[in-house]
Amino acid sequence: MLPTEELNGENSEGKQEKSESEEQEILPCFDLVTEILSRLPVKSLMRFRSVSKSWLALICSPKFIKSHLSLSANNNKDYTNHRDYPMKNTSISFSIKGSVNGLICLVNGTKNLFLWNPSTRKYKKLPDFKINPKNIDDFIYGFGYDEIHDDYKVVRINNSGHLHDIHDVDMYSLKNDSWRRIDCPQSGVRLISSGKFVNGKLHWASSAGLGFERGWSIASFDLADEKWGKVERPCYRDQDGILMLGALGSNLSMICKNPSTHVDIWFMKEYGDKESWIKMFTINYTLDPMGYLFSQSFYLSKRGEFLLVFESTFMIYNPKDNSLRFPKCPRFGCALSAEIYIESLVCPISQNEPRTQQE
Repeated sequence: MLPTEELNGENSEGKQEKSESEEQEILPCFDLVTEILSRLPVKSLMRFRSVSKSWLALICSPKFIKSHLSLSANNNKDYTNHRDYPMKNTSISFSIKGSVNGLICLVNGTKNLFLWNPSTRKYKKLPDFKINPKNIDDFIYGFGYDEIHDDYKVVRINNSGHLHDIHDVDMYSLKNDSWRRIDCPQSGVRLISSGKFVNGKLHWASSAGLGFERGWSIASFDLADEKWGKVERPCYRDQDGILMLGALGSNLSMICKNPSTHVDIWFMKEYGDKESWIKMFTINYTLDPMGYLFSQSFYLSKRGEFLLVFESTFMIYNPKDNSLRFPKCPRFGCALSAEIYIESLVCPISQNEPRTQQE
């Protein structure tokens, strides 16, 4: 026969036994689990989806994906990982046209476009659009995120018109999984290289006329309201130098390149304010100037080192001692393209289509 105190829920020492609900309270609560999981790398989260149905639902939920993305974007780490795209074909090369929220936009030699998440290894081939074979090398692109409509968009521009008029501008919406024609900017300009995404807008360096002798400007396109605009460039000594745009963190940035002696690096501290352009530093060089003419990418590491990618060479500049170094990398017969991406769970496949393009 059990003692009376144990029948009343107390043990022999007079302590109350914990009920099942009370014991569950000792375990980590759902909010705490969410906080812990949201700080884990994507590779771990992909495995943890099989722990339980509740974890699967949590990790795949839009709210969790956005929370994880926010923390990942603020994770201050070096960009040293190299990823191989899963849709490789040895006979077709790919180039990078933009990187946003962990998604990378790729285009291959036949102008097929893909959205790819290197962390989850999921990718999507965008719907085909009509292409004039004569103009296949005259397309330029831009890739960004429309926060107002929670949509990822690709802009494709036919840059091959008479006197460099821009003829056709098409935009792809991941949410709608479709292309549509949008208004063209003012004629008589030529946009240069891929668009850089900053402050909800895509930006291209642009030049008037057939060459660069008439100077440079910065064209912008708002992905939300689909309006074209112009960003004032800074006043600098080499007004006729070659202009290349980039994004350093959340700031619109640019390089003005004198093809024979140096490059100046600028960034816009307050977007849209011409007076907030600040020159970070000048890099003097004695290398083949034509290599710098075709440079396409530049980045700033957390250590303050500045990376330039041009042709098939990487150059790292340290502003603390004005030193230059050239990391060894495999030699390629064509120009390299590079882009910074952050780990994310963002899916390149829209919710309205079958998810057949997996790892």
